[in-house]
Amino acid sequence: MQGGIEMAGNRISQLGEPVQSNHAVRLSYANEFYLNRDGTNWMRGPLLAGGFQVIRVGKPREEQDAVNLRILQDSITSVLEQVTAAADTAVGNAVCKPRKHFESRHQDKMFELGSARNSNKKFQHG
Repeated sequence: MQGGIEMAGNRISQLGEPVQSNHAVRLSYANEFYLNRDGTNWMRGPLLAGGFQVIRVGKPREEQDAVNLRILQDSITSVLEQVTAAADTAVGNAVCKPRKHFESRHQDKMFELGSARNSNKKFQHG
């Protein structure tokens, strides 16, 4: 058969399971086996991307949402800045004993904190 079929508002019913990629499918089949863009159904297994990237991942709203690399890097940077600021404050408030660090090319100064909690931990300063 070539050309289109004029259905005049009629429907095709009792479709079998599709066997080839150009076969028509029932709505129930499509809802069960295909992922709708509007989110009315969900994945029931892993997403195999065949080496392709998943792009334009939105901002996460819930704990288990995917994140894009920019959001991940920003979060890591924020945590590192907080830890660095806390370490700088701790070093600035502690009684520090400067020692030369001979393993470094630049002979950076190393400081040991005198508290029991942080004993033997070194923070590089400068």
